[in-house]
Amino acid sequence: MDLVTLEAVRAAAAELDGVVQRTPVERSRAIGSVIDAEVWVKCENLQRTGSFKLRGAFHRIAQLSDAERARGVVCASAGNHAQGVALAAAMQGVEARVFMPVEAPLPKVDATLAYGAEVELTGSSFDEALSAAQSAADDAGAVFVHPFDHPDIIAGQGTVGLELVEQVPDAATVVVPVGGGGLIAGVAVALRALRDDATAEGSALRSEFEATYGPDPELLSERRSAYLDLLQHAGSVLGPLEPVFLVRAPGRVNILGRHIDHQGGNCNLMAIDREILMAVHPRSDDRVRLLNVEGGEFASREFGISEMLTRLPWDDWLSLVNSESLGDMLRAAQGDWALYVQAAVLRLQKRFPTVRLRGMDVVVHGNIPIGAGLSSSSALVVATAEATVIANHLEVLPSQFVDLCGEGEWYVGTRGGSAD
Repeated sequence: MDLVTLEAVRAAAAELDGVVQRTPVERSRAIGSVIDAEVWVKCENLQRTGSFKLRGAFHRIAQLSDAERARGVVCASAGNHAQGVALAAAMQGVEARVFMPVEAPLPKVDATLAYGAEVELTGSSFDEALSAAQSAADDAGAVFVHPFDHPDIIAGQGTVGLELVEQVPDAATVVVPVGGGGLIAGVAVALRALRDDATAEGSALRSEFEATYGPDPELLSERRSAYLDLLQHAGSVLGPLEPVFLVRAPGRVNILGRHIDHQGGNCNLMAIDREILMAVHPRSDDRVRLLNVEGGEFASREFGISEMLTRLPWDDWLSLVNSESLGDMLRAAQGDWALYVQAAVLRLQKRFPTVRLRGMDVVVHGNIPIGAGLSSSSALVVATAEATVIANHLEVLPSQFVDLCGEGEWYVGTRGGSAD
């Protein structure tokens, strides 16, 4: 996707002049008294259709060619984007077909119909409605109007930021609600270009980052960039609409300068600000596909859990990790990074023998130096174990999780303790 510029946002604002309302800002004394600051609220609830969505939808449809307009537009939404597309299409003489979940709020369904769109209620969730909408657009040759993942949508939503800079020119921080990210992306473009001393933050995301990494602005900025790199890479290899969840596992200082060569004990307890990040997409089969942002250094790998079960002895975990067949496999693999992922997945499969674990597409991004005594391999095991537990909804107590990760490393020949 092309980067959105200030010029693109300004072009959208010119096009939206007379189409959307320049919504007011109102002072909130109630919120201000809680945080001891002057707080202003941008009232996009007073926008036509009741939200900011009309801005991006109108701008997106306005960029279509005559041939594309003739084929019509399709979108999926639980309500706000549906109304924005319906009204934007009607204003420009374009037919709109909107897919909404069966349990979408009736007032929003009625409003979308009133704006002139054809509405199809399908699926029990937004994801199911989205899939149906994309298929319908492909079949009809219509243009799919994505709710957030398109430069024209982002530029249109960014006009909120242009108005804010004019309405509250001395704002220090702009807090933006985050769903798909189109609004905060557009607002950030405008703010960064016009007010480089202001910050645009998704409130929940900012709080989560500070709780995890502390208040240091340089570290927060560096970690935000890492997450963006990870998500952009995941979008490019998995597809921009594939849902993922994120996990992280920090490295640790190896206080003793070596691993403890026995089963049990403790080491490497001091966490550092280096970590393994993963974007994980659960699969319906049992294939585990590994992709690394640093693809040149870490080649893509794939394995099937059931295939591994047939290749190795499974009497008990100690028999497996001490088996000749595993030793032969480890010598052939020569420390390949996929072994540490297998270690975590297979240890959990052994712990839950009656559960057929789901596979995952796993995109990895890490900044822990290899071979520097910072437990990069242990962090990979821990992050994979986290991902496997989440993807399969496994019930694992924290103390059990620690033991399973430590025992998982025995798979690769390391006799570390709980810290590993």
